Amino acid sequence: MKFKKPLHVFIMLLAILFVFSTTANAFGGVPVRVRITIDEETQNVQTSYIGQITVAELLTREGIELGPLDDVQPDLNTVLERNAHIVITRAFGVYVSIDGGEPFAHVTRPNINISRFASDFRLHMGRDFVFDPDLWPVAVTPEMLIELRSRTSAVYEEFENIPYYVYYYENDQMLYGEHAIYAYGHSGVLQTLHRVERIAGEENSRHTETNIVAQPVNKIIHVGTFIPEPEPVFVLADNQRIASCGTVFSYRRHILVETTAYTASFECTGRHPGDPWFGVTASGMLAQIGVVAVDTRYIPFNTRMYIEGYGFAIAGDRGGAIRGYKIDLFKNSRAEAFQWGRRHNVRVWILDDYSEFPLEIIPR
Repeated sequence: MKFKKPLHVFIMLLAILFVFSTTANAFGGVPVRVRITIDEETQNVQTSYIGQITVAELLTREGIELGPLDDVQPDLNTVLERNAHIVITRAFGVYVSIDGGEPFAHVTRPNINISRFASDFRLHMGRDFVFDPDLWPVAVTPEMLIELRSRTSAVYEEFENIPYYVYYYENDQMLYGEHAIYAYGHSGVLQTLHRVERIAGEENSRHTETNIVAQPVNKIIHVGTFIPEPEPVFVLADNQRIASCGTVFSYRRHILVETTAYTASFECTGRHPGDPWFGVTASGMLAQIGVVAVDTRYIPFNTRMYIEGYGFAIAGDRGGAIRGYKIDLFKNSRAEAFQWGRRHNVRVWILDDYSEFPLEIIPR
């Protein structure tokens, strides 16, 4: 059977198209045009890999190198489409001045404003910067001078003592003049934090806060108030004789004095045991119960007397602080001296009759 000529031609055309399509598919398809614009300069390239490669692969095939800050649209991972238009904007240089210093060159990525540039610059320098807020939306252009101010923050610490108070409490279970520490005080600690922000080296703001790191502890001292009853003294009706323990003594005069107490200790005499003059009074007597210190202008040495609450005594010593009608009574221990304390208006009888004087004074 013979075909007519038009049908024969049509079949031949179909066969040619089939072979061409198969060959084109084997070698990447029919070449199409893709536009590439670099910094506003556009070039056309032919590629037969539409839908098969990415934008990055096309640029590599065309020998177009990219810098780390260059901007590419569409994204490099975008699959190449028919009639694609690839726009490349190269990174460019600007000048940066920090805190009014000498400007220096710096490369920046394109298509950003001042705000985004400052953010990138902070990461690059590892420091914080601020700038005029009115410049935030302004676009960055090549060779532009960008003025930034450094911003720093710091925390400063200060410590100071918080004083403690001393409280005294009366204790009637302790002898008068005794002291006992019930709580040792110590100072507290106050911490002051100064958070300071500086811009271009100038203080911009300061925030201060205080914290008590350690609370103070107050000191507590108990003071004894108990005073034992003095031994009784009986004055006879004629007011010229005194009776004690069944013995009657005559006296020349009756005086009121201020009394304190002392011991032979270094604190009272300034001499240590072993000193040849340790325990020796100004009159040469040994310091002992009954030997008292007086102001010899008023009461001469060897004067016998009877002291209310103390008993019989002899004037055998004197002291720098004993002036006027004051008498310092000897005690065997500091505890007894503290117990006696300081007493006012103590009655003293200056004796006239020494024949029955009961006190035995041990000589040196």
